[in-house]
Amino acid sequence: MRVSMLIAAAVLCVVLGYFHRSPVDTFEQAARNMTGSNLISEKYLRATFARVHRHIRVQAHTYDPLARVVAAAASVLGTRYVFGAESPSAGFDCSGLVAWAWSRVGKHLPHSALSMRYDLPRVSLGHLRRGDIIYYDSSDPHVALYVGHGTIIQARHPGSGGQVQYGGLWSYDTPLAAMRP
Repeated sequence: MRVSMLIAAAVLCVVLGYFHRSPVDTFEQAARNMTGSNLISEKYLRATFARVHRHIRVQAHTYDPLARVVAAAASVLGTRYVFGAESPSAGFDCSGLVAWAWSRVGKHLPHSALSMRYDLPRVSLGHLRRGDIIYYDSSDPHVALYVGHGTIIQARHPGSGGQVQYGGLWSYDTPLAAMRP
């Protein structure tokens, strides 16, 4: 039943022309809306994140630098959030996680969400690739790494859930920009 609902949502998005951003973004948004309507369970979304994580672990052994960036971030899932930190032992804030993951492939980035937004080359949100940096700015600047399939890895703010974790591209807020180092 759930699979047929997902297929129906994808077909509806195509028919109604909702793919003005990208098919992944719109489909993830549709899935989020269906979760809120109790048409898709949180358990189903967790299973989807688990499948993505298994794929990332397999990709970690490739020579593809983008796969290695994402695999580095995935290797520290559950690490606590600490403002200003950027190491597995000390913890991470959002820009610290992104800078640390990219440093694993020799690319050194500023430890600032705003600097990443303004100093790095921008890409369209409709043409995301894994390893791209997603910038959010609802009340405070925030960055995350795009994993693919509408999923991000982020160091969430302090408080409940303050750790490195998976999330949906639209689960934190509306993405404002994307950058590709």
